Amino acid sequence: MRVPRKNRWSRFATLLAGLCLLLVGALIFREFLFGGKVLLYTDIGTDSMVVFYAEFVHLSNYIRSQGFPSWSFYTGMGQDLACATGYLVWQPVSWLPRNLIAPALVFQHLGKVLITGLFFFRFLQLRRLHSPAPLLGSLLLSFSAYMCIG
Repeated sequence: MRVPRKNRWSRFATLLAGLCLLLVGALIFREFLFGGKVLLYTDIGTDSMVVFYAEFVHLSNYIRSQGFPSWSFYTGMGQDLACATGYLVWQPVSWLPRNLIAPALVFQHLGKVLITGLFFFRFLQLRRLHSPAPLLGSLLLSFSAYMCIG
């Protein structure tokens, strides 16, 4: 069965957009991918290290020792971890062992950038924008300050 020409072009354009997103991401985050740095901020964005990284490590240790998140006595007098089960889906680094979480944060972020960029690229294609606009739009959204810091 032959694939219509329009579908082949759409698949090729999506693949090209994905490669562009990965190339720009590798260029922007090269220090974290190849330079041995970790994507944890110690200045104005310390909540990435003090709050989120600590929660990822705690959840990782908990699911390895106890199983499904419920009540944990490792924080103060105890705390319910059922609300953190969303991290298991939205923050996949929480499945990793403790020593791999910090280096894997950049890959998790690039995965989210790639997914967001490809969805937005396809959305702009469906809105019938012409050739360079969907790629530019997906690049601008994926590497905006909201995506990089948020």
